[in-house]
Amino acid sequence: MANIIDEDDDRLIDAEDSSSDDEQQQEEEAEQSLSLPSVPGSGKRKIKKSEMKRNKLITIQPGLIRLSGLPYGFFERELYSYFSQFGPVTRLKLIRSKKTGGTRGYAYIEFEDEDVARIAAETMNGYLMFRSLIKSRVMDRTKVDTEKLFKNWKRLFTVKTPQQKRALHNRVKSNEQIEK
Repeated sequence: MANIIDEDDDRLIDAEDSSSDDEQQQEEEAEQSLSLPSVPGSGKRKIKKSEMKRNKLITIQPGLIRLSGLPYGFFERELYSYFSQFGPVTRLKLIRSKKTGGTRGYAYIEFEDEDVARIAAETMNGYLMFRSLIKSRVMDRTKVDTEKLFKNWKRLFTVKTPQQKRALHNRVKSNEQIEK
């Protein structure tokens, strides 16, 4: 029985080899019959934008967009994960109230590439999300001080609770502080 199985396996292997040889011959014949006149420069390899950036062939400018009309519940983490689908997000700043810590309804997002920012702004402009109409626009980086805009962009905003405020107010004060 082992001999029969071995012979069958050999036949299967021979059949597979012959079918792959036939396919290769057909491909070679198709290439020869479809030989087109060569176009100058067609043999050049296409360079991707990421390779160009790595090789410093072009400089990619970061893009900045402003979003307004953001619904409540769409915070930093959600914004970052949502807008990462368009491209790499470098910085994100959700504007919050100093007193309550709640969102003011608008945010600034900086993308790695200006083209990605333009696409994201066009896509999100007029987008209805949670009964809120989101407005977005690309901002000109020359007119905006991005360092001032994104100051403390990594810091999480914390609101002092009434107990914390009370403890700060009722702390023991030195004589110098009392005289003031």
